[in-house]
Amino acid sequence: MRHPPDEKADAAAFWTNRPRRAAVAGRQSGRPTALRDAMNEIVPTGQAAIDARAEAAKAHAETAAAHLELQRQADAAKAEFRAKMAEIEAAAAPVKAELNRLAEVEKTIDLYLGRDEDVVLLRDGAPAPAKTPLVIRSTVLYADEESLALLDRGGVDFRSMGDFLDWLVSAPENLDRVAPDQRCIVVVKPSRQGRDYGDAWTNATAMAENERPHWIIRNGERVYLLVTGGELNTGARIVPRVDEFTAMFTDRGVLLEPGSAAWVRAESLADAKRRHFMRLMLVIQGLVDRSACLLPQPDGGLNVMSLAAQDSGRVILLDEEAKALGDSRPRLRDGRQR
Repeated sequence: MRHPPDEKADAAAFWTNRPRRAAVAGRQSGRPTALRDAMNEIVPTGQAAIDARAEAAKAHAETAAAHLELQRQADAAKAEFRAKMAEIEAAAAPVKAELNRLAEVEKTIDLYLGRDEDVVLLRDGAPAPAKTPLVIRSTVLYADEESLALLDRGGVDFRSMGDFLDWLVSAPENLDRVAPDQRCIVVVKPSRQGRDYGDAWTNATAMAENERPHWIIRNGERVYLLVTGGELNTGARIVPRVDEFTAMFTDRGVLLEPGSAAWVRAESLADAKRRHFMRLMLVIQGLVDRSACLLPQPDGGLNVMSLAAQDSGRVILLDEEAKALGDSRPRLRDGRQR
């Protein structure tokens, strides 16, 4: 006797047996085998896999070796380039040194000849007698520390050097304060005070102008002015100290060992310092030889770099610090500090 169909049971049997029916259908159609074959072609197995890995390792090793070879060639090329540049620089070094020497000689000649410089007569009068010694004062002065001119406006700076020069020649005591010798040369700069001119660029420009050397040349009642370019940095002195050079070859009072690295450095510094003071002396010698500022001169003329002239007293390189001269004069900065 047949029972009516149970729909729920039939549905459960259908879903339970579906995977098995699919597998049977797949085996009958041959699709899994074809899929496995295709996958084996993409991802090799067995010996093919071993061969593939070996080929990959070989390719990687060849790539690494090629990279190393390229790096080696690049390093070799760089080394060769550096060696060539070193050879060129070594060959060019004497030429550069000679060019630098010639450039320095040219600048030195320009200093002596006074190119692009004007000598201005600030005050006329009778010159000093020919036998009057020429005193070159070592210490560089500052106009705002020597004069009370324009004190109510912050003192003298590069913009008001004309007022300082007017003050300098307005009274004998003013001239004697700055240039006390009958025939002498003194360098005066406008100011070394820190000032704010409004912005960084203007401050830098003003600082350079405040350091510009103004050479005061006194010859009896006559007073001349020479302004040199800012590239000629006089520093704090135009005459070296008595121990200026010997001090370079000592360390805490002990003489450096000749030939040592410290000694070689000291020689280099001493040579640079010697050239510096030589340039300053050439400015003065140029004035002596090519201008009327220091006429009349003694028989045979004046050579400010001659030891004979210095020993005879015709030229006096006055180291004010060593002789304790000049420092006793009250200056504006002293009053400010007090």
